[in-house]
Amino acid sequence: MKAQATIEFLFIFLVMLIAVNTVILPAMEHSRRSLAEIYRVGMAKLAAQQIANAVAEVSSASGEARETLWVFLDQNIKLFCDTPDRNAIIFVVPVEVESFSAMEDNVTIADCNGEVCKVIIPLPLPDDRNVILDCSNFKVCDTATYPGCDYIDGSFVSKVRVIVLKQYADLGMGEKAYVRLWAQEPQKH
Repeated sequence: MKAQATIEFLFIFLVMLIAVNTVILPAMEHSRRSLAEIYRVGMAKLAAQQIANAVAEVSSASGEARETLWVFLDQNIKLFCDTPDRNAIIFVVPVEVESFSAMEDNVTIADCNGEVCKVIIPLPLPDDRNVILDCSNFKVCDTATYPGCDYIDGSFVSKVRVIVLKQYADLGMGEKAYVRLWAQEPQKH
């Protein structure tokens, strides 16, 4: 009788180990990967939102203004400054898990299609046409590999100094305020 109870116990224990190995561990691994992807999307959103907040503060200043901030990026995150159609910061995060939505305070911050998360964060410039966004220096990337790059590449650098500067200039069309974005690599000592 004791031998049968021991064998039954071992059989039940073996079934539990198989269940853990085939059901629970893969689900835990999937959850871990999903959390890592959501963290990367949140990190990119934070960097883009910091830049948008600095642009809002500088552009609303009554005179010339400047703000310097540091943004931190995870590998493969790209930040773009989009001026022709919409004044916005766009971040792109490649993802490896299937489609998901990243939520923050019941608001969707990113819809991801299984390959990439792309989010557009508008830059709050004044509504008048006298403030122009200049993103010509908003790039830190490997120009040897990608000569025409126009973005900040998290694969190339993980910490970037962004300078937001408001200046006035008269280019023959009346005085305009230019909000310029510069991205710079940290100095190596």
